[in-house]
Amino acid sequence: SLLVSPEESLEDLLASGILLRRNENLEFSHAIFRSVIYDSIGDRWKSEHHKSLGQYYETTYANRLDEFAYELARHYSMTKEYVKCSEYSIMAGEKAENSYSGTQAIFYYQLAVDALEKHAQGSEESTRIQERMGDIATNIGEYPGAIEYFQNVLSNLGEKSDKIRIWRKLGNVHLRSGELEDVDMAVKSAHQLE
Repeated sequence: SLLVSPEESLEDLLASGILLRRNENLEFSHAIFRSVIYDSIGDRWKSEHHKSLGQYYETTYANRLDEFAYELARHYSMTKEYVKCSEYSIMAGEKAENSYSGTQAIFYYQLAVDALEKHAQGSEESTRIQERMGDIATNIGEYPGAIEYFQNVLSNLGEKSDKIRIWRKLGNVHLRSGELEDVDMAVKSAHQLE
């Protein structure tokens, strides 16, 4: 069974042609196989399956986890392993960000924020990541997303200097998007805190 020996089960699926190995990653050879096999199994089993696959990557590629950050984040995001999900999702977000893939970075950072909120130990970390998401969204021209991220950050900050920094970033987003009235409001909000 896959849950007992993921390596053996993966080898069986590879030998049958249902799975293919591409650049050290495994994927279904056809969408129909994925649909028939994956979509017909229960959520609990899927969660254990993804946990096993995450453990497989951790064991097999222990010295190269950063290369497999996307796969690890994806697999652990399908489990209740929230700490591992947040760690690998941050790693994947950083990898995407360093590759100038802003949309992909935001996707993985959102997985991290969701996991941090579920294990309720990452409020400060979640806020830091959301600010990063706002910066990325600003840089790729996703202004509504940037505004939402920065507003979430504002609601979680306590320090005046941090709030001033975020109001300035909001002003910049509004300026870039041509919302001049909102620029004025952001600037006034920042000045009231000074």
